[in-house]
Amino acid sequence: MVWCLGIMIKIMHKNKNVLYIDAANLMITAKEFRLEYDLFQLLLYFKDKYRINKCYYFSGNFSKQKKDFDLLQKYGVDLILKEV
Repeated sequence: MVWCLGIMIKIMHKNKNVLYIDAANLMITAKEFRLEYDLFQLLLYFKDKYRINKCYYFSGNFSKQKKDFDLLQKYGVDLILKEV
């Protein structure tokens, strides 16, 4: 299992790797270290490097992020949203 910046990758087998992204931890850590990131580039990086075949994105359900959520779903990401 690999864990950094609010992202966890569970490496099960060569073809069954799962990526878990905690949006709040990712944003807070990036802000703390003054990092900028592109979530979609990050997804592509992990998919290529670790051969991710399943991705879960945990976030609060904010209406202002609806377009981002829709785009994540088009990328094949499963959204786990919590009402805030």
